[in-house]
Amino acid sequence: MAGLQYKFRLKRKRFVKWFRTRTMIGHWPANPYFKHGSRIALAMLLAWLALMLTPGRRFYDPFFDIQAGSVADQDVIAPFDFPVYKNSAELELERQLAADQVKPVLEFLPGVRETVVDELLNFFSRLENAWRDTSLAPELIRWDRFNELRTAGSSGYAIKPIVLNYLYSLDSSLSVSDEEIVYLFDPVRSNVLKTRLKDFLVGRLREGVIGDGAYDRIENKQVSLRRSGREEEISFGELTSIAQVYEQAAAVIVDPEYPELSKSLFLQILSRFLQTNVVFNLTETDRLRQVAAGTVSPTREEMVLEGERIIGQGERVDPAQIERLDNLRGELERRGLMQGDFAQRMRELGIWMIYLMLLIAAGIYLKLHCPHVYDRFSNLMLIALCFLIVLGLSWLVLVNEELPAYLLPVAIGSMLISYLIDDEVAMVGSLCLTLMLGVQSNFSISVVLLSLAAGVVASVSVRNVESRGAQYVPIIYIALAYLVVLLALDYGYRGSGFLSVMTAAGWCAVNATISTFITIALLPLFEHGFKITSNFTLLELGDLNRPLLKRLALEAPGTYHHSIIIGSLAEAAAAGIGANPVYARVASYYHDIGKVKQPNYFIENQAGRANPHNKLSPKMSSLIISNHVKEGVELARKAKLPECIIDVIRQHHGDQSISFFFYKEKEKNPDTTLVESDFRYPGPRPMSRETAIIMLADAADSASRTLSDPTVSRIRSLIKGLIEAKLRDGQLDNTELTLRDLTRIGEEFLTILIGVHHSRIDYPPKPDKEKNDQQRRQPDKGEVDKDLAQEDRGVVYSSETDDERDSD
Repeated sequence: MAGLQYKFRLKRKRFVKWFRTRTMIGHWPANPYFKHGSRIALAMLLAWLALMLTPGRRFYDPFFDIQAGSVADQDVIAPFDFPVYKNSAELELERQLAADQVKPVLEFLPGVRETVVDELLNFFSRLENAWRDTSLAPELIRWDRFNELRTAGSSGYAIKPIVLNYLYSLDSSLSVSDEEIVYLFDPVRSNVLKTRLKDFLVGRLREGVIGDGAYDRIENKQVSLRRSGREEEISFGELTSIAQVYEQAAAVIVDPEYPELSKSLFLQILSRFLQTNVVFNLTETDRLRQVAAGTVSPTREEMVLEGERIIGQGERVDPAQIERLDNLRGELERRGLMQGDFAQRMRELGIWMIYLMLLIAAGIYLKLHCPHVYDRFSNLMLIALCFLIVLGLSWLVLVNEELPAYLLPVAIGSMLISYLIDDEVAMVGSLCLTLMLGVQSNFSISVVLLSLAAGVVASVSVRNVESRGAQYVPIIYIALAYLVVLLALDYGYRGSGFLSVMTAAGWCAVNATISTFITIALLPLFEHGFKITSNFTLLELGDLNRPLLKRLALEAPGTYHHSIIIGSLAEAAAAGIGANPVYARVASYYHDIGKVKQPNYFIENQAGRANPHNKLSPKMSSLIISNHVKEGVELARKAKLPECIIDVIRQHHGDQSISFFFYKEKEKNPDTTLVESDFRYPGPRPMSRETAIIMLADAADSASRTLSDPTVSRIRSLIKGLIEAKLRDGQLDNTELTLRDLTRIGEEFLTILIGVHHSRIDYPPKPDKEKNDQQRRQPDKGEVDKDLAQEDRGVVYSSETDDERDSD
């Protein structure tokens, strides 16, 4: 069983690896049709989804540009007779009125009255049986004895427990006094009480008793009462609630001689046996109300006849005409265009083809100018998802007539793509998405212009955002872009007035704010889902107080200092050629973290100590040097660093030769045939511009420290030679760096390295008097020794050779 599980896991692992390499990374089979076909299929699917999110696609609307208040540029003639439909508010009101006309349905429960009377008579029958019970009869107190006690002024006396127990066996809910017990056990008085209760209950239950809750819920004056299979309409006042029954019972005089005593017993026994026999049938009432609401006709009595003019050319369109025009649109839809009409299908096909052509055009641009995006299928999936989010939110805006088109959130897609990929791709995506929104909004030119301005500005405004707080700055730029286009449209096209422009600008500002907040909320989800690291995550990783960097600073201080310099070089070079400077700088901090495992084997950490490589064979030294790449990858994975950082760690040396130890081994064993691959880094070669920059910066910083006199010309020649060497060795073949980029990188390196290797002014010696004063002020010997030791550690770099520095 364990063997089968292992085989299953192995096969699953191989499949996942194959799927990722074929779909995400871009290593496709030799046949290019498979690669490009998948992109076209994605575009076709996205175009179809966009079609589904296009309001009004289900019918052709030749009158889409006729709005209330505008001047009609054509006659609108009814092509056939059609009714005028009520608007939604009017129809809803009539349906509510029809439902309110339905009388509440009450059900009369048969048998309740008989059951109540039987239970009451049974109670009093058991009381009468007490007189025949020989064990109980001696304990009963006769009525005359009770009367004598009352006449004598006694307050009563305790009833024997046996009598109480018997009474409670009849009904444990009764709570009666001694006098009330004596009253109950008097045959004559008890019979009078029974008769009064029976007559009262029968009378009330014959009329119908309803619960207090149902009584309060029913507001109608007339109700429908169903009794014994027949239904009758009665006044609701004919029914009695429980509370009303008790009010009526309180007015009944049971025994004039003992009114309070008899009334108390009357009410207690009544509460024990009283039941409702009329219930409110809410289910049936709701059903009848729904039926009544459904019978309301959605059309008015008036009809628009064939040939009747709905709107005349040159007329100012009023709301009543718009209402009739909407009815015509609805009738066109109901008369077959929803049922497979050829013209309708051709319209849908045309819209789909427009979407598809826009997406294919954007894909061609990415293939030619951004191949690193086109070749990675996950990037295209990300762009497609951004498009769907924007189109979906736009659909919600367009189908809601109360929301203006100024709320179309094109900036969400632009900012997400710019954050997660780059601003160039975001601008291309914004252009494509803007045109798709124009189609979605019924070919509105104002929507296209507004969305284009917002999308382009949103793409550019987030390119240099390097802090969480700066994420909110694009709100201002996007709102200003909207305002400029609104003013241009108003002055050159609409002329709607200042107030209308300001109202629209307010909606656009709301759009910019909501879009920015939605983007900020979605950004972490996209980063996690697509395994993409944004600049914000990189900035967090660039904190020098992170555990891995603090460990590097403590255990390998020379490497730490070297990494900081590399970060400055790489950041400047990346900014110079349009790469990602934040990525280049942060990745530089981590590129040599593998050296913390064996820091003393790298010369920048030896600080004047003996070189441990002197005791090792060149081949072993080469293995230790190259192994820091593997160990760095392991440390990065353990620290859960993103894959883009791990790629730099793995690729920053490429597969270049560790020439120092290769020639040393060759010199040591001239007769031995050496395998050059044993003296090379494992690779792979750099796959991105940022990784290539870090490789060049690493070599430039290392080699520049070997210069005894680092003048500008020498540093320039050194940088040029290093770049040419890497280029000849093929280390830069998999990157997109051009010769112009390499020249710019060299210029940026030169500027930084000149500052790193600047010389200090040699101050002239001071006069003797000042020297004596200085000696009196100089610190103690311990502090001087400490400063000298620090200076000595800084001189170590001057003794390094070019090959030794390259080997790390």
